[in-house]
Amino acid sequence: MCLQKRSESNVRNEEKIASAAPESQSGQQELSNEGALREFLSDSIRNAVAPAAIGVCVGLLSSGPRKSRNPIPRAFVFGVLGGVIGLGAGVAWESRSLVANAARRTSEEFTRMRDERWMKRNFIAYA
Repeated sequence: MCLQKRSESNVRNEEKIASAAPESQSGQQELSNEGALREFLSDSIRNAVAPAAIGVCVGLLSSGPRKSRNPIPRAFVFGVLGGVIGLGAGVAWESRSLVANAARRTSEEFTRMRDERWMKRNFIAYA
């Protein structure tokens, strides 16, 4: 009997957690509803061009002068790879505020749900 009650409680809590996930993304929804997400991402990509250029330079330099038949394709591949890594790192750095905001809202929502669950289990009657 106790096992059934406990499993029902766990199922209800999991349903609350699943229903809270969309609420924690409200900051992202606000950006996408206003069309600001597209502007935010375009600014992030525009600001990430410098790290991408640095990545291309590092990639070209890392291909180095070697005694091989085709050094140009090797340099091209290393340059493209460095540019992709640099662009990804630049976009991640520029969009860190959006990620931090989503993580903060999610943490607040789960904390609220945990406190609510604790209050149900540990009822204190002040009379």
